[in-house]
Amino acid sequence: MNKNFQAIPHFNFTFAWTCVQPPALPEVTHIQDSALSVMVDFKYHTPPLISAHKSLEEAQAEMRIYHLPVLIVVDSEERMLGVVTTDDILGEKPVKISQEGRIPRSEIEVEMVMLPFKKTTAIEIDDLTHAKVGHIIQTFRETKQHVLMVVKTDPENKTRIILGLFSASLISRQLDKDITQVMSEAESIAELQHGLHH
Repeated sequence: MNKNFQAIPHFNFTFAWTCVQPPALPEVTHIQDSALSVMVDFKYHTPPLISAHKSLEEAQAEMRIYHLPVLIVVDSEERMLGVVTTDDILGEKPVKISQEGRIPRSEIEVEMVMLPFKKTTAIEIDDLTHAKVGHIIQTFRETKQHVLMVVKTDPENKTRIILGLFSASLISRQLDKDITQVMSEAESIAELQHGLHH
């Protein structure tokens, strides 16, 4: 053994301690809370990836494992191809594909129902410093999206790294209010706030 290395100071446990836990998404959220408090941050949560060729049943199983209603669809080199949500899997898309293509549901792959990469919407992390949950809901409304990716752009080479995401379904659960209905009806943050509290 290299004599340049010495043992680190150490000690024995004298009583029971607790383990550090990554910060969890809040169970109860308010529209004036920080937007970052409801972001699925990949520093603390494993990115919910799924292969484009997995079945819808496998996607549902992965969502249960990740405890998220959205997955990032990737190719064999884990490059993002799109996103798939619970609505994509349980909604009209699979039914339409099955009827029009005469394909059994069991043979429908994730890439057939996903929202393609080029149609996904992203937000720069630097624009979230002072943003509230209400701003995220308003962005959902204006973009007509249910998933917003959060990215950081490298100023030198302009490449983007995905840091996390926002999910309308997840925020609905945390607000205890279906914001998808509010998203389609409200015209401003003030109306969003009124709709979420009445």
